[in-house]
Amino acid sequence: MPIFRSSPINQYAPLDSSEESASSTKYNSPANDGDESSAALFAEDNNNSSVSSVSTTLARDLDTIETTKLGIYSIVVVSASAVGGVLFGFDTAIISSCLLFIKDDLGHSLSSFEKEIVTSITSMTALLGSIIAGYLSDKLGRRNVLAICCGVFIASAIVMGFARSVIELALGRAIVGLAVGGASMVVPVFISEVSPASIRGMLLTLNSISTTGGQVIAYVLANFLKESKNNWRISFLVSGVPPFLFLMVARFMPESPRFSIIKGRIDDAEVALSKIFPYATPSQVQDKVMLIQADVNNSKRLYNKPFWEVIRGKKSTQNALIIGSILMAIQQAVGFNNLMYYSAIIFEDLGFEDPIFASISIASTNFIFTFVPFFLLDRIGRRKTLLRTTWVLGVAMLVVSILYLYKSHINTDSSILNISILITMIVYVAGYASGLGTVPWLSVELLPLEARAIGGTVITCCNWSTNFFISLSFLSLMDTLSPGLTFGFFGVICVLSWVWIFKMYPDVTGIPLEQVSKIFENGVDMYLADELRRKNKASYSLT
Repeated sequence: MPIFRSSPINQYAPLDSSEESASSTKYNSPANDGDESSAALFAEDNNNSSVSSVSTTLARDLDTIETTKLGIYSIVVVSASAVGGVLFGFDTAIISSCLLFIKDDLGHSLSSFEKEIVTSITSMTALLGSIIAGYLSDKLGRRNVLAICCGVFIASAIVMGFARSVIELALGRAIVGLAVGGASMVVPVFISEVSPASIRGMLLTLNSISTTGGQVIAYVLANFLKESKNNWRISFLVSGVPPFLFLMVARFMPESPRFSIIKGRIDDAEVALSKIFPYATPSQVQDKVMLIQADVNNSKRLYNKPFWEVIRGKKSTQNALIIGSILMAIQQAVGFNNLMYYSAIIFEDLGFEDPIFASISIASTNFIFTFVPFFLLDRIGRRKTLLRTTWVLGVAMLVVSILYLYKSHINTDSSILNISILITMIVYVAGYASGLGTVPWLSVELLPLEARAIGGTVITCCNWSTNFFISLSFLSLMDTLSPGLTFGFFGVICVLSWVWIFKMYPDVTGIPLEQVSKIFENGVDMYLADELRRKNKASYSLT
């Protein structure tokens, strides 16, 4: 059963329970870095012998290493993955309440543009951080890069907590963006490479859920501190605690076995596997090493072309990448993160006595409905999930727009109107979390295997860059157009997005990889996609 994630980076494709899927291998694999150990590992003779050994291994008794009992190390991995998700969610949500708390603590009241800069700069540096982390993780190792990210998280917490000017606060937010991008890139890769297949899906799912859980924690903490002096400084400083705990745990975590094998450190890989599978026999550990070696060799064959040749080589690959990138841009363009970043400001302007408490309802709804796609996607498919949820976003935003315009027309505060706007926003968030919050991250499954890594990078760039521009302009739009027209604008985007999905986004659920490219040979053949799904579903039913 496919596993999928809803958090924002390196979610290249659904991960199955087979050995180290190529979708979690980044494009610039260390298999190509030219060091002696890698060259030895990837020598042709070794490659042939590895394949032969794997064939022998697969012919053995079915009692493989994956069927052995798991030990305490698996719990450590669970804890580490949860902390990684919480870090990402917390640091993306805490800014909402802090913008409310800062007032004139930085020498003056922040303008809308200053709030936008402080908020959006994290998205831009997160893009840079994800690229840097992807490169460093192939050089230094996944665990070491995670440790570096934790150090950056702690440094950013200190800079933000003790900021004395807008520039210093923006600097801290830029630094935390590097850590957010780096962690969200490396954590899923690390989890997929160190976790047993039997719990890999659970761990990747936990990482997604803990991200939205981290957002809830940020709002709950803000609500707890709202009457405290220096509450925004404390909030930022507290964000340094989870990465410190992660560093303590990371000391006892071995490096990814896959990375060790890529670097030719077979002994280290065997030690790591022995910790992951404490009840495995030495022969089972050796068999696992052979399987990983074979997969690494296969990845080398797939990723030995420059990225521009991979994309330029096939028209179908280009078309698929365009479709995936547009859907990812839509995920941000519908304006969801504006609610996450600015909800406290929105509810304060509406006249809520406790805007932080109102914001908790937004984050909690997002957390709860994050579970919905895990039940829908495999049952009704990606396309139907999007079509059945995206229209809800458009209707909700247009209703919010009408309520705002009516509120400005009567020119008076109305608790009924305010509650109506809040409820409609909650409906919007529920619809988003149930569809667009998750499905765009699965778009890399539209690409052929050799293009998935670079495709994932391109799609990630679309996510963070669109996020940057949307969050940079939201408050200015509110000031210039009025809240009613601004939400109406995003409502129109939601409606147009639904139309685009209906016309252009195919569902490849259950279609074998080698058949997916046929859908994009001449643009997007929606009819062919439906036919292939029906045929494969019928074939599956007969087996």
